[in-house]
Amino acid sequence: MIKMKAVTALISLSVMLGVSCLSCSRFSNKINSLLRNKFYSSVALIQSTAGRNGHGGGMATAFALDDEYLLTAGHFCDKIDSLKKMEMVGDKILVVRSDKRGMPRTPIIATMIAFDKSKDICVLAAKEHGMEPLPMADSIALLTTEDEVTVIGAPRGFFPVRRDGRIISSLAYRFQQFNDMLFIAVNIEVGNSGSPVIKDGEVVGMIVILPHHIHETALAVPIDEIREFLNKTIYK
Repeated sequence: MIKMKAVTALISLSVMLGVSCLSCSRFSNKINSLLRNKFYSSVALIQSTAGRNGHGGGMATAFALDDEYLLTAGHFCDKIDSLKKMEMVGDKILVVRSDKRGMPRTPIIATMIAFDKSKDICVLAAKEHGMEPLPMADSIALLTTEDEVTVIGAPRGFFPVRRDGRIISSLAYRFQQFNDMLFIAVNIEVGNSGSPVIKDGEVVGMIVILPHHIHETALAVPIDEIREFLNKTIYK
């Protein structure tokens, strides 16, 4: 009789632990999912709109700076600016947003405010865009080799896609004219231009170049350059 009670107690305990572990697992998975997706509502796929003589310009990624402005790659805006003169694209830029789950929201329209081709930075305006602004780091001074980073963007138009990577160097000294950029090991594609590089919840750079001769790497404008540009344009 005592043995039976002991066996019954053990079975009950096992069932309780099993249910508890299952609940813990589900809770943990939910938390991990929220952490993985928490930047989705801050990033958008952007596309040019049709012009009188056609439609070109391609696509890129942008992210929210504040309640009005978005940031993207300067070469995207430079191309659109050139195509507008030939009426191949329209004056507006289509912004495709998502919610925190990565589900699409109603697209909105943005306009170009300022861009610098040499620094590869462009600011877009979209009042009441409803995206969550990403906090910006003060500088890249504290970044070190092998620091883990996250990149979220629209590779080949698929959006949102999160990729985790690491810092190779805070100075891409082997790339000559790009030697002041961040050199990152991350698997990205065309369309990731303008993607934020995030470390510890803050933007430390923005993806602008995909080196074709070195697979799974990228060059990014450091946050120091971004801050300098913003202070001379929209925040002056």
